[in-house]
Amino acid sequence: MNIKQINYFITVANHGSLSSAAREHGVSVQAMSKAMTDLEEEFGENLFERSHQGISLTELGEEFLAKAEPVSDSFHALEKMGETGAEDVAKL
Repeated sequence: MNIKQINYFITVANHGSLSSAAREHGVSVQAMSKAMTDLEEEFGENLFERSHQGISLTELGEEFLAKAEPVSDSFHALEKMGETGAEDVAKL
């Protein structure tokens, strides 16, 4: 599992669509699908219910989303901290 997969997962969960998430991240639908399949394989369970109407989260997917969002937010804060430099760290 890596931060890219976590961010992709959050976007898929919020959009309910692999294609919409792929567009937002500027990757192919195949790359998005592979990232989500790899993530699900790590858990050994489905995170998504797939249907013709789109994608919804399983119970495990809901639990993962609740933990993934703060991780993503923290990672983005760390990235921002690195961009702003040491003198601005106290302000974050």
